[in-house]
Amino acid sequence: MLDENYEKKQKLIQNLFENELRKCKKLYEYADKTLKLFSKGKVMCKTGADIVNDIVEKLITGKRSWDLVEYPDAYIQIKYLVKSETSNYLQKEFRMVNINDFGNDYNDGDESFNYNNIAELNYTEILSREENSELINIFNEEMANCDDDCQLVYLGIKTGQQNQEIAKDLGLSVSDVENIKKRIRRKLNKAFLFYKNN
Repeated sequence: MLDENYEKKQKLIQNLFENELRKCKKLYEYADKTLKLFSKGKVMCKTGADIVNDIVEKLITGKRSWDLVEYPDAYIQIKYLVKSETSNYLQKEFRMVNINDFGNDYNDGDESFNYNNIAELNYTEILSREENSELINIFNEEMANCDDDCQLVYLGIKTGQQNQEIAKDLGLSVSDVENIKKRIRRKLNKAFLFYKNN
């Protein structure tokens, strides 16, 4: 059974793919980079274009929800779903852990962070500990408003990748990744100070 807003969604998607080719290219590139980061070099049967096409099909048929009031722009809606669809695909394909499930892989006992000195914070470690879920949500919200490169480097940080790996996956230089990480740190520092003081 088709979604009740099938025709409206179809027109929005059709307009995107027929009249906004630059945005489509950005969507495919974003999906390719996300897939590379999440798969950590594993060979895959799908490409970023496959991920985007799967999302489009699911949006039109109603298998993926689409609140047209909140997301009237097809580009924004599809981009929003890329991480989730990629994660779902990799879970099925490789039986990987969901990238949104930040389990405690470090097994350091009850040792907790000293949040008094912000300069010493290790964001990769913070993002890997489930007891930091509230702070992780704040960080994720903060990063959702950033440009694509920042969001993708942040995903690399969350999956524990080194600068060289992130640079290779995203087609950036290591110094570009280091500079983007500095921008991310500044944003997260602000978010952390707000979290700590409220």
